[in-house]
Amino acid sequence: MADDPTIAHNAFKEFDRNRFSLVAEGYDQAIAVVTSQANEAILDAVGAKSGLRLLDVACGTGWLSAAAVKREAIVTGLDFAENMVAIARVRCPKAQFYNGDAENLTFESSQFEAVVCSLGILHFQNPERALAESFRVLKPGGRYAFTCWTPPTRNPFMALILGSVQTYGSTDVDLLPAPPLFRFGDPTECAHVLNGAGFTEVSVTELPIRDFQRINYSKKNKRQVLSRMIIILRGEKRGCPGQPLFSPSSMHEESIHLSSALKLNSVN
Repeated sequence: MADDPTIAHNAFKEFDRNRFSLVAEGYDQAIAVVTSQANEAILDAVGAKSGLRLLDVACGTGWLSAAAVKREAIVTGLDFAENMVAIARVRCPKAQFYNGDAENLTFESSQFEAVVCSLGILHFQNPERALAESFRVLKPGGRYAFTCWTPPTRNPFMALILGSVQTYGSTDVDLLPAPPLFRFGDPTECAHVLNGAGFTEVSVTELPIRDFQRINYSKKNKRQVLSRMIIILRGEKRGCPGQPLFSPSSMHEESIHLSSALKLNSVN
């Protein structure tokens, strides 16, 4: 499996889809309730307002879509996990939700005036393909915005979980390799990939996420978080066995990066 990139790509995508469907309710209580603190900044970045046609890629359980509907935007949400979409439909009945793949969107080209993605890009096996698809369905002059986690050195929440697994747990479990979770925590990498997809006027802003006490750490929710942390540690520890990966002394306030960009109007 590992020798064939296509098979490995599809295998992890199916694993992640099933994982998020299984933990959809727990995710809604444990993670989305916290990460939704960035929703207004995301919507401000794309100018969400009444009548704006907006696509929410990797919409999860619909928190960002619901915030956009409150601004009277015309919202379409898409996620590959069926149970995530089911919760989103209940949360936000005024939006249209679909099961689908961010790397193969079924929408017409230039259909939306804004595309947003809250912490979804870090789960895509081929983020370049997903960005190209978002660019395709975006109208000329439209805006795109996504969020991603900052690296553990700037994110005590992530550093705490990763450090705990590293110290007290084991990465020797049967899990598939995953995309690097913190790749887009590098603003230079964000700009490079967005420019490569055709976007211009790229900006990256660091947003504080303060209210982590709202996370519901049930046994089921912990399993969902820890499985991804183990995968991260496997990738980070190569070449430095026995060395601590994250230093608490270098940590700052919890934060995520908000990246936004423009699709230029076509020139005749």
